[in-house]
Amino acid sequence: MKKFLMLHGINHNMFGKREPKYYGTITLQQIDSKLRSLASELGVQVESYQTNHEGEMVERVHRAFIDKVDGVIINAGAWTHYSYGLHDALAILTVPIVEIHMSNNHARDAFRQVSVISEIAKGYIAGFGVDSYLLGLRAAVNASSSAQSDNSPSSTDLTPVTPNTPIDKSNTTSGAKFWDDAREGDQCITPSIKVTGEMIDLYAEVSGDHTLLHVDEEYARNSHFGQRVAHGLYGLSVADGLKCQADYKFLPGMSLGWTWDFLLPIYINDELHVEFKVETMRPSKSKPDWGIVDIPCKLINQHGAVVQRGVHKLMIPRRPSAVTPGHALP
Repeated sequence: MKKFLMLHGINHNMFGKREPKYYGTITLQQIDSKLRSLASELGVQVESYQTNHEGEMVERVHRAFIDKVDGVIINAGAWTHYSYGLHDALAILTVPIVEIHMSNNHARDAFRQVSVISEIAKGYIAGFGVDSYLLGLRAAVNASSSAQSDNSPSSTDLTPVTPNTPIDKSNTTSGAKFWDDAREGDQCITPSIKVTGEMIDLYAEVSGDHTLLHVDEEYARNSHFGQRVAHGLYGLSVADGLKCQADYKFLPGMSLGWTWDFLLPIYINDELHVEFKVETMRPSKSKPDWGIVDIPCKLINQHGAVVQRGVHKLMIPRRPSAVTPGHALP
């Protein structure tokens, strides 16, 4: 049976007493009861969690990743508007996230109209009182089923590159390196790219994230940013693409993942480049003809400010002459 997690944010234990104009008189216990009833109808399980401590909420999200829940519904309360720590924790999840709110945030105070969570959420539901929770659960269940269907293998799937996939090393990009050609401490600066509104619009179309802060000029002007800003993950995509255009590049391999932090907004007309270096190298223990590199990267704007940063972990093919056939490393 699929399992879903409902996360209630700060002050939500006071529902029923807190500002009934916006939240009504229903209590948190009554909301959870309605969610359990709906979950039973849908044939799924739902667990609810509430805390007034941000660190505890972050740790609960971490546990959701470990527990492999099938989806998360979250009403983060005031954390919605500023908690990048919660944003980063939720970004770890690979399942659908549905952001919900009882009241219509965009009809209230200006600070409530900003969400740092929306850009990583599958969708956003607000203004329907307790029904926002029920709609959110239905949406999470449907999104989970769609994601599972989309990930199912089909006869038209392309074979992915894995450490066991033979690589035609005679047909690689000129100057690309085997793992053995790199040295710890190697550094490179990529070409630069100028951010345009069209790029942000295109990313919104591709990702499905049409948060107003990214796509609506008038709304963005009235926000505390004062203008449109790029999606957070747009920056990661740009950083990865710029790194591929650098003079320093590896033979085609396999990405093992990124860790990535958002530090400053990315605005239209920003000129971005990446500085990266090879920090650590180690042979693969299980695949002796491959090696692993950790590459810290900084995405930097025209003012020299680091707007985003993180580490890319890559698995790269080794030079054939450096590997003893049939020999596995200890």
